[in-house]
Amino acid sequence: MGPPTDVRTRHSPSRRVRLVVPAQHGAWAMLLVPYLLGTLAAGWTVAAVPLLAVWLLGYVFSYSALMALRVRRRDRFVRSARAAALVAVPFLAWLLVLRPWVVLVAPAFVPMALVNVHYARAHDERAWVNGLASVTQACLLVPLAFAVGDGTDWARAVALFAIAWLYFAGSVFYVKTMIRERGEPAYLRASLVFHAGAALIVSVVSPWLTVLFAWFLTRAVFLPWLARRRTVRPVQVGLVEIVNTTLLVVVGLLVT
Repeated sequence: MGPPTDVRTRHSPSRRVRLVVPAQHGAWAMLLVPYLLGTLAAGWTVAAVPLLAVWLLGYVFSYSALMALRVRRRDRFVRSARAAALVAVPFLAWLLVLRPWVVLVAPAFVPMALVNVHYARAHDERAWVNGLASVTQACLLVPLAFAVGDGTDWARAVALFAIAWLYFAGSVFYVKTMIRERGEPAYLRASLVFHAGAALIVSVVSPWLTVLFAWFLTRAVFLPWLARRRTVRPVQVGLVEIVNTTLLVVVGLLVT
């Protein structure tokens, strides 16, 4: 006789996946876009495979470890972090065989990780400083992926890092104006000033980037205004950002 229905549900494969994979769709975009920018700009190499695996598993590990710092019932997050680390080991070994110098750049990610730990302990992960630390940490993958791909045009790599950072840093403020800080004037002003400054900065790279970031500024003005007058669901906000991140990758690679 099989187990009772409620036991099968409690221990179903889908439940186990949810324990391991963070359900934060915006964070996954922030992980993949820098990887794509750096890898596609340099040209694909075999080393890009273990780099992506280590990067994604590292996020699962850090998410689970940070959750373990802030919740009382932490066993499932400890197990998730341990599983992610174990799965990452062979990919990390593969990457180090192909690109042994990667171990020398790993410390660059440590300061932002420490900021994340601080805010996790303080139960204030939504703080904008913590958000910018996470953005910086993610965008560092642009030059790392570029180097792993044996890229040589470092001016291009720096430009791609900059546009990725400006977009995702702007999203830290913009998303707050749409959801948690909707209707809060201080966050709206911060979002608009940041987006306007970003559009000005990218104008030194390309007029096409200026147009793109002007669109980002437009949505930072219009959508919070719309959200104050009618219900705008998070999934709708997310769909707009899927389009925006796609445009960022395509335009960024074409004009840099």
